[in-house]
Amino acid sequence: MSKETLYTAIAIVIGILVVWFFVGTRVDAPSDIIDDTDTTVLEDKSDLIVLESPLPESTITSPLIITGQARGYWFFEATFPIILTDWDGLIIAEGYAEAILDPNDPESTWMTEEFVPFKATLEYTVAPETLNISTRGSLILRKDNPSGLPENDDALEITVFFSK
Repeated sequence: MSKETLYTAIAIVIGILVVWFFVGTRVDAPSDIIDDTDTTVLEDKSDLIVLESPLPESTITSPLIITGQARGYWFFEATFPIILTDWDGLIIAEGYAEAILDPNDPESTWMTEEFVPFKATLEYTVAPETLNISTRGSLILRKDNPSGLPENDDALEITVFFSK
């Protein structure tokens, strides 16, 4: 074997290894089916907002009734935004949770630091082809932030599953 042939063979092997290392290890191709059994650890926000329904990892149907309690400062004008996304983060429904105030109690207000009950209803449709990939979605309850300042942002996000 000549020196040229040996150098060519070594160059080819090095080239294959370089391509394999830089391309083969960086391929992040999604699998055909998303694993719906993964769970994420939720940050405890029970001192700020308590979601009564749906519970994390519940199977949901439309219309989705959302209930719970949040500190008064989560509201602005007695509401805060709610977003429902599919597995890919596509927004499939948006709405507002509304404070439930007692009409018989003149002291009932959302302008408090105490917990205030809320309720919301979201109607949504999930495309069948989306459900063939994954039934996972996210329900996001966002603290209303009329100031727009990032330090005033907060949210509670839970995983939900769409009924087929």
